[in-house]
Amino acid sequence: MLFALLTLGLILAMSVLPRLAARTGEQSSPGGSGRDIVRAYGTCPVCWQSLNRGMERRFAPDGVVAGVTVRNAWVSCGEPTSPDPTKTARQVEAQGGRVCWFSVGEKFAADLCSDGSHSAILVGSQPVWRPKRWAGMVDRHRSLRAQLRSARKRGVTVIETRSTDGLQECLVSWLNKHALPPMKFLAAPTDLQNMDGRRVFVAQLCGNVVGFLVAAPIPATRGWLVEQIARRPVAPNGTSELLIDLAMRSFAAEDSVEATLGLSPLSDLGAPGHGFGRGAVGIALRLMRARGRGLYNFEGVESFKAKLRPDEWRAVFAVVPGRWTLADLGSIVQAFTGQHPVRAAPSILVSAIAKAFANQAENQGS
Repeated sequence: MLFALLTLGLILAMSVLPRLAARTGEQSSPGGSGRDIVRAYGTCPVCWQSLNRGMERRFAPDGVVAGVTVRNAWVSCGEPTSPDPTKTARQVEAQGGRVCWFSVGEKFAADLCSDGSHSAILVGSQPVWRPKRWAGMVDRHRSLRAQLRSARKRGVTVIETRSTDGLQECLVSWLNKHALPPMKFLAAPTDLQNMDGRRVFVAQLCGNVVGFLVAAPIPATRGWLVEQIARRPVAPNGTSELLIDLAMRSFAAEDSVEATLGLSPLSDLGAPGHGFGRGAVGIALRLMRARGRGLYNFEGVESFKAKLRPDEWRAVFAVVPGRWTLADLGSIVQAFTGQHPVRAAPSILVSAIAKAFANQAENQGS
C-alpha cells in the first residue's frame, strides 16, 4: 500500500483540487513569449495549463516547456511547445538537473526513447472526440439520450457564459465529497480568477449553479481540453452529460477538430497490452489500479468517459533519462502534493478516512 500512496500524485494528474500557487512572471525567448509559442505550436492537451500561475517556464531557442522544481528533479507539464518538441526537450535537459517528462504523447515518448537514452512508462489514456461526429453519436445511443432527457425534465438548463458567479461555491461543494486533500500542479482545478482563453459552460437548476465545465484551448490542433467538470451533490443525474453535450456541439459549430476529457489515470485503453512497466515502479502502479478505489475510482472514471463513445483513445506516458526509479516516482508525487512522499502519505490517509466518515454520516442523516 505504501507504493500505492507514493504514486498518488502521478496518476491523478487530471483530477481536480484547489490550486494555490504563487504568481510567475511571463518570460520570453528568441522565439517569442511563452503565450506566443503556445498559440503557434501548442499541440499537447495540457499546453494551455503551462501558462498557469505558479508554473516555471524553461526556454530553448524556439520552444518553451513549463513545470515545477522539486527536490530531486524538474517535473514537466506535458511536452515542450515547439516546432520540434524532441529537440527542445534535449536542449532543456542540457540546462542541467534531472527532468521527468510527465503527461506526454506516444510519439514524443517514442522519439525521446529511440536511442535508448530514456525510458517511458504508461500513466493512462485519454479519450478523443471529433466534435462534428458528436451529434450523430448521441442520436445512435439511446442510453445517453435518456440521461440528457432526464436531466432536462428535472429542470436543468445549460449555457455558455463568461461569468464565474456561483462557480466557487459549486466547486467547494464538489471537492468536499472527495477523499483527497488539496493538491497542486496539474492535479488542481482551473483558477477561477484566471480564465484567460478558457470557455465556461454552466448548469443551472431553479436559478442556482449545480455544475460547470471549463475547457482550455489546444491552439495548434484546433482542439479543446475539458480540464474541469464539477457538480453539486444535489445535481440530477445527467448534469455532467448535458454540460459535455453543449460543449461538444459548440466546438463542432466552430469547426474545432478534436476535443478530449483529459487523462483517465492508469487506463490502458490507449495502449492495450503495454502494461505499466517492470520493477518497483510497475508494481506500484498496478497496485494502485487494483487497490486504490478508496482514494480514486480509476475504473469509474474510465467507464464514464468510455460510455460517451470517444472516436479514439490515446496513450499518455511519463519519460525520464535512463531508467525509472522510485525516486523519480517520488519527485512526481512531490510535484502534486508539495510534500515529500513520506509526509504526503499520512495526510492523504487521514483526509480519506475523515471524508469517508463525513459522507457516511451525511448519507445516514438524509
